[in-house]
Amino acid sequence: MAEDRWIPRTIDEMLEYKPPHYEWLWPDVFARGEALILIGREGMGKTTLMRQMGVLSAVGIHPFYFTPLERELRVLSVDLENPYEIIMDESNVGSLTWLHKRIGRAIPNFKLLHFPEGLHLLEQDDAVYMRKVLDDFRPDLFMLGPLYKAGVDVSNDREATLFVEQLDRWQVLYNFGIILEAHQPQAAIVADSEGKNRFSRPIRPIGGSTWLRWPEFGRCLFDNGTLYQWREDRAVRKWPKRLWRDSGEWPWVALRSCLQCGKEIPENREAYCSDACGNAFRQVQHRAQGKTVYVVEGTQ
Repeated sequence: MAEDRWIPRTIDEMLEYKPPHYEWLWPDVFARGEALILIGREGMGKTTLMRQMGVLSAVGIHPFYFTPLERELRVLSVDLENPYEIIMDESNVGSLTWLHKRIGRAIPNFKLLHFPEGLHLLEQDDAVYMRKVLDDFRPDLFMLGPLYKAGVDVSNDREATLFVEQLDRWQVLYNFGIILEAHQPQAAIVADSEGKNRFSRPIRPIGGSTWLRWPEFGRCLFDNGTLYQWREDRAVRKWPKRLWRDSGEWPWVALRSCLQCGKEIPENREAYCSDACGNAFRQVQHRAQGKTVYVVEGTQ
């Protein structure tokens, strides 16, 4: 009951409390009740990555590691920027049409709200309509962007606070995860360590400090695919460090290290960068296993 939250507890009582397990959306990465703000330079593929995260989640596939999820997630994506033609252009890798053909079947759990003119979610009319959509669909994952077209002055901390309070209320009510797409501030001239002036773009969401404090996770998509952590995570998770553009299978694929040489390879490929590395690694493993057996036999 809601009233139970107003009962103060001793430390002993808190120690006896068994917290609920995480309700994972993506195991070991992202759970219900959490928020991520994804930022990056214009045109670098943030929206494509958002679509991939949404569509793969809706068909029960981990969007980074491509392992099966426990179930298909209900995903509501709110696009406040892109024209319909770009969203659906079959020749555009990562468009909804491209992803639909790649999946090869109907995707009833992914739903799109399309308002390229933007919304005003701090005003009653748009907030009421959004609440009705949430009531009807009950998403597991709520995705919205870009932030500056949601009807909030991102540089005004008071407005930003009101906006995230609204998101928090919806999150508590519907128990979903939130992913927001935002932009970086424009580049400014700064002095480097040698005192030379250069252009540098701040790695944070454009706007006030509210956006730095609010989310559990913050990532910036760099030009080379690095997912840079622009704020400290509130929990230890297995977010990929770097992504690779792979138009042959999925728009973005997580990278990991070859087990033999450490070279970066796509997550959805073999564990080695080449047959030579695979053979070398297996030979080392076989020798290690043989040595282990020998030591065990010698001690008996």
